[in-house]
Amino acid sequence: MRATTLVLIACALPLPGSVIAQEKVKPDQKPKTKIAYELTQEDLAKLKADADAFAHEFAARFDHQALKASAESFVKSFGSRLDLVELEAKVDAIAHGVASSIDYKKLHADAEALSRDIAAKVDFRWLQDPVEPRWQQQQQWYQGDPADSLYRAAYAIFGRQQYRQAAERFAEVRAKHPNTRYFCDAAYYEAFSRYRLGTQTDLRTAHRVLDGMDDRCRTGSRRAADVPQLTARVNTALARLGDRDAVERVRRAASEGQNVCDTEERDVKIQALSALAQMDPETATPVLRQVLDSKDPCSAPIRRQAINLVARRNDPEAVTILGRIARSDPNRENQLEAVRALGRVSNETAYRALDEFFRSTGDDKVKLEAARSLARNEDPRAQATVRALVERNDVDEEIRAAVISALASRANTSVEYWRTLYPKLESDELRSSLVYALARNESSEAKAFLISVARNPQESHATREAVLSRIGATAPVADLYKMFLTADTRSMRLSIVRILAGRRESEATDRLIDIAKSGTDPDVRRAAINALGHSHRKDDPRVIKALGEIIGTSR
Repeated sequence: MRATTLVLIACALPLPGSVIAQEKVKPDQKPKTKIAYELTQEDLAKLKADADAFAHEFAARFDHQALKASAESFVKSFGSRLDLVELEAKVDAIAHGVASSIDYKKLHADAEALSRDIAAKVDFRWLQDPVEPRWQQQQQWYQGDPADSLYRAAYAIFGRQQYRQAAERFAEVRAKHPNTRYFCDAAYYEAFSRYRLGTQTDLRTAHRVLDGMDDRCRTGSRRAADVPQLTARVNTALARLGDRDAVERVRRAASEGQNVCDTEERDVKIQALSALAQMDPETATPVLRQVLDSKDPCSAPIRRQAINLVARRNDPEAVTILGRIARSDPNRENQLEAVRALGRVSNETAYRALDEFFRSTGDDKVKLEAARSLARNEDPRAQATVRALVERNDVDEEIRAAVISALASRANTSVEYWRTLYPKLESDELRSSLVYALARNESSEAKAFLISVARNPQESHATREAVLSRIGATAPVADLYKMFLTADTRSMRLSIVRILAGRRESEATDRLIDIAKSGTDPDVRRAAINALGHSHRKDDPRVIKALGEIIGTSR
């Protein structure tokens, strides 16, 4: 479905392959770029899936301990010049804040809302309109060149997409100043402008301009890599209009192996493929097979789109096609995409294919994707397989952690399952993964279990820290203070102080005052005093009174 509303987004630097307009600029200024996009329903679904996957990956991989260790190492390198406790408190508070404040449901909803907003407002048609060449170099200016003013005027017109006038101005630059340093740029942009106009006369003129570019443009110019692609586009467009010479040029280039990847044409094909699949799924099926049979590198993104369209069919034939792509596509990302797509096909054949991939592949990444896809598959046997997989200590921990993260995204994964699984996990990394997974469950039962883990002195420090990082922002202050009183390490108590420092409840301030006044560890007391000095507490009369009492008792 095409969007009907166009939105223009201004940004200071161009994005790859997406510049469509540039405003008139002064010689010492960088041009601002206006970009427009359109997203299809397939794009939205992929964006939503990618956002969800990012959230899960972040939760599974965020290593609070490593961040804290790095911060401590950095601070200690400065010795006595810095207040280690104060700075450590601030750094750790940030780390806890990041880890504990991620609301996955909200992130998912925001991503979905953003997707809808983008789809309603932007137009994808101009995404590959390369005002700049493929690698998006900034226009280079040559002040003092005789053609400088004329070229800048032509370039500004081109930036406004006034292609007829731009082509004439660029031609004028070359005619009046054949030795200008802008010669190659002027020739390229004139040909490109005429290609955009698209009439047979303009296309033939564009071909003559490109064909007439001398050796300095073909070998030593910034445009050297862009000319072949534009030439191929011009010849293809002329061939479609019945130009016999262009047809012969296209055939000759193909026979000589001159395969130029036209990214613009490729993206048009992707959009056409999506439109056909939406309008007539039956007609699209043989087209999808034909697309997936191609193996050239340029068509890899088209095959990737076809993979997602095939996955919608949810039938045995779709599983067969996806399985073949997962095994034989020369593009690695397409193989992984096919495995992911199998996870979205909810039938017995898809489950068997994924299970076979997991058991037989020697590729670690394919095995990891197969495990994740099994965890997301609706088939009950897939769920039984991955739950057994998580408990196996002969399976790589990264795979087990990925499965835990994928299972956490399923609404039917009960707290009781996590509670039963927890003691079967033998490493801090896996237990931390489970903590992050269970923390997404907002039920009181889940919070109670996590608090019990944090309060258990038999648990490792890393696991208890992981729990604090996830529940610190929402756990009752009374429970946090109880954990503080029973904590048996300085680092655990400092962590709780840092969490209390970020809480704004009146009770949190009272507990920090208690710690600052009656604690026996000077580092912990100083951390509590630093927390009392935060901006949202600095005018609290209780804090002022408590600090005065501390000073008074020290005399």
